[in-house]
Amino acid sequence: MTRDSLNAHRHHGAAVPAGQLDTTEDVMIADLKMQRALDRYHRAGAAGLSELEKTLATVWYFESRVANAGFASFFRSPEGELAGYAPTALRRIGAAPLATLAERANAVFGSAGVPANREERLRRVGALSPEEQVLFGRLEDEYIAYDTDLDALIEAYVTQAAHAPRQP
Repeated sequence: MTRDSLNAHRHHGAAVPAGQLDTTEDVMIADLKMQRALDRYHRAGAAGLSELEKTLATVWYFESRVANAGFASFFRSPEGELAGYAPTALRRIGAAPLATLAERANAVFGSAGVPANREERLRRVGALSPEEQVLFGRLEDEYIAYDTDLDALIEAYVTQAAHAPRQP
């Protein structure tokens, strides 16, 4: 499964806005960085990721889980440990409306936030009230209506990061 198939409902054949991508090489670099981030996440966990890798992995898992099965699926998955970082990651790539949806979904867990521990997340998702389940449904509808090419945002984010001055 590729990001292209996951995002098919967002592309609609529209051209990428000028200035978002520099070259085909940038697209390839973004894809490689994404794959490396996912591989490293599976080897080292979230704590072992750089900021760029954590952003990429979080956006990937948020997108794939929510697009295919909804917010509850994202929270129940092993990658649900990244849910608390999802708003930050989505804002970093320029998807502020999705960041707001992630915040609203995360708010179901209260002020303590989304539990990092999967067993606790499973317990909490299993105990969602009917109102919280309806909220997730509404957020998923809003998510589907969001019509931006996340691939282009990710590619622009990676390109910008690659060209940013290195910190000493």
